[in-house]
This record gives sequence, structure tokens and C-alpha cells, in this order.
Amino acid sequence: MTIGQGADPTASGEIIHARMVIRGKSVDTADGARFDVVDPAHRRVIATAPLGSPADVDASVAAAQAAYGGRESGMPALERYTDVKNVFVDLRS
Repeated sequence: MTIGQGADPTASGEIIHARMVIRGKSVDTADGARFDVVDPAHRRVIATAPLGSPADVDASVAAAQAAYGGRESGMPALERYTDVKNVFVDLRS
């Protein structure tokens, strides 16, 4: 979502409720904790965001390790960097 400079993101009154993405699925935090995102220019809540807990971090790390297939172990730093860079290049394509 892009908002033009000077635009009031809350003009519609809609508050965005962001979620986390783990294992390719949009999920809430394990304990439901959230925090408000405030637009400093208008001093209004424009969104709520998940406040991840250690359990959420563990789930996210486990998902990332499973997705990577264990290839990171023993992989030289330059090769890891190249892999990550290629992911971003693919995303921009």
C-alpha cells in the first residue's frame, strides 16, 4: 500500500490490522498480542501490528530453517550472500 506525501491514511477511518506471515500463511501471534501504529502527522492510530513473542520467533525460525532445507550449514558466507541477493533480484523481476 502506498500513501502519497501529506495524505491522511486514516481519512477513510479504516484501521489496518497487519498479520505475520509464517510458512507462507497469514497468522496472528500465538498469544494475540498487538500494538498500535500511530501516524505522527495526524496523531491517530492507522494500524495495529502483531507483537511477536518468543513462541512466534521460534515458529518463524523453524519455518525458515525448513524452507531453506538445511543448506546454510557449512555454506560459505559469499555463497549465502549470493543466494539471498538472487532472491531479491527474483522478487524485483
